[in-house]
Amino acid sequence: MKKTALITAAFAAFALTPLTLFSAPTATNWSVTLTFSTANTADLLPVTIGESSAAQEMLKPPPLPGMADTSNPEDAVVNAYVRSADRSAATSILVGAESETAKMWEIKVDAEEASADVSVTADVSSLYEGYKLFVIDGDTGAKTELTSSSPTATVFNTGASPATKALYAMVGTTQTFVIGKSTGSLLGSVTVGGRTDHSGVNVYLDGSNTPAATTDASGGFTVAGISAGTHQVKIDGDYVLASKGSIDVPASGSA
Repeated sequence: MKKTALITAAFAAFALTPLTLFSAPTATNWSVTLTFSTANTADLLPVTIGESSAAQEMLKPPPLPGMADTSNPEDAVVNAYVRSADRSAATSILVGAESETAKMWEIKVDAEEASADVSVTADVSSLYEGYKLFVIDGDTGAKTELTSSSPTATVFNTGASPATKALYAMVGTTQTFVIGKSTGSLLGSVTVGGRTDHSGVNVYLDGSNTPAATTDASGGFTVAGISAGTHQVKIDGDYVLASKGSIDVPASGSA
């Protein structure tokens, strides 16, 4: 009887132990959390993007009024939010083949002091292992990759006055992108696999056989003087599989 009682007690204790199940992120169920900060302050509500229900539920609204300025750039108040009226900010980008996709979220970051360095820290623990994460400067097109081994980077300085900055978080398997801006311009970058010099790739618009722009060594390019509306874009060059797509140049905001 004593032995039976001991066995029963052991099974009872085992049954009370909670069971933890871990589900690895997939291409259709992943998320990334981005926390923007200055030297002494951090955004109280980090931005979460991704393709999971949790990420969509945590998209932030535009910021509420911030704290008073202290005139110390290291104390700058930072507030970041996803710019999306319908809470569906992801846009597919096709390069060469449908399997090489990325999704991009436009993120507005408010920093309330002049001369403030703004940094971002990424929690990529729930990022799909086949994807890379980049933060893109909406003015220059510069890409910053964030990884588990290098999760923090300074992404901009506010300059002479408080700033609202447009950044783009891009997640996927490609590093090539094109952004249409209300300034009547395109901003983009082309990455050629297996090469460190990404220059010489041509960008064509609306069926023209004359390049509207050619990439520099980093792969970057800009095209100015474009009317608002939908434009056809073709990217082609050595070591590149020609890719076509359409992009909107909006009357306001970015696409």
